[in-house]
This record gives sequence, structure tokens and C-alpha cells, in this order.
Amino acid sequence: MLNYLAADRPDIAFSVKELARTMSAPTEGSWDQLKRLGRYLVAKPRLVTTYGWQTGVEELMIYTDADWAGDKKERKSTSGGCIMLGKHLIKVWSKTQSLLALSSGDSEFYGALKASAEALGILSMMRDLGVHMKGNVLGDASAALGIIHRKGLGRTRHIDTGMLWIQQTAAEKRLEYSKVLGSEDLADLMTKYLTQEVALRHCRRLSLTSVSYTHLT
Repeated sequence: MLNYLAADRPDIAFSVKELARTMSAPTEGSWDQLKRLGRYLVAKPRLVTTYGWQTGVEELMIYTDADWAGDKKERKSTSGGCIMLGKHLIKVWSKTQSLLALSSGDSEFYGALKASAEALGILSMMRDLGVHMKGNVLGDASAALGIIHRKGLGRTRHIDTGMLWIQQTAAEKRLEYSKVLGSEDLADLMTKYLTQEVALRHCRRLSLTSVSYTHLT
């Protein structure tokens, strides 16, 4: 049930993803995490996404982030991201990376790959509907942007050459790749546990508002 709920609740996407990883062999720690998430949902049972009126938007903003080796057991990283059409939230994701990243730059690069694939898919669907728009992938890692904007592997020879299609995507201007401050990266919400203050700040920028059941009656 939480998996279905998380699709519309960016505030719990990372927590649910982490719980799902231990579902086949849960531990006492998993049970503690589930209870903590349950208490959070009791306090914040509804999250409303607002799609207010806005003027024409010419560019999709795709935020990407990664938490390098956030899993202390398997040392795997998490890719998180969201797609914004102006102030409108289109899509979010939180996914454990299948490859072991050897550095924070690598993990951010893999996160950018995921974000690029999601962005190209949305842009392709929009073209089918007759809407032509640019896409800008925003990340807070200079190392990942350096890999994307160069040609070839350079010193990062451990990266699969099959993943370098992102360099061609950048060179052909199919997507733009830009830097954003870590504190302004909305994808941060989908990659790690955050303080309530930071999580609420990101939710506000995503046009998300917590609403209790009493406010809906």
C-alpha cells in the first residue's frame, strides 16, 4: 500500500523505497522505520499538490541528486529527482542505484543519467501531443557536470562507455545541463532523510501542502 501512496507523496518516497528493499527479509530496524513512517503519516495523512494558474512555460526543469553510498550495508547510492513544469510538479522518483559508485561524482553522474532518461521520455510524450519544449537538468555536483560536458571518459575509465550517450545528448542540445546550489536542489527530498524544516521548504517549492482530515470535512 505504501508503494502506491508514495507515487503521490514525494515526502515519503525515499522512506518507502528504503522499506521496500528490506521487505523480503525485514529486521528489527525495518520495523522501527515502519513505525516511524506510520507516526509521520498519522500526523500528516494528506499531501495536496497544487496546480495553480501560471503563464506559458517554455522549459522543463529536471532536478537531480544522489546520495553517495547512503546505504551503510551495501554501500549503494540513491538517485532522486523531480520534473517541474513551471511551478507544477510532473513526476518524482527515488531509486537505489544498481551499480556501486566509486565516488560522489560517479553517483551524481548515474543520477543525472536517470534524470535525463526521464526527461527525454516526458519531452517525447509532449511532442506527440504537439507541445515542443526544452529541458534543463539541474544538479549540484560539479564533477558530474564535468563528465557530461566533456568528450570521452577521461580519467573515469571505470564508467561503462554505454552510459556516455548523455554526452551526445548534451552536445546535441537535446537537454541542457546546469548547476544548482545544494540547498536549492529539490531532488534532495528524494535521496535521504531530511530535517522537518528542510523537507517542508522543499515541499513548499514543489507546491505541496500537508492537510489533515479535519480540514477536508
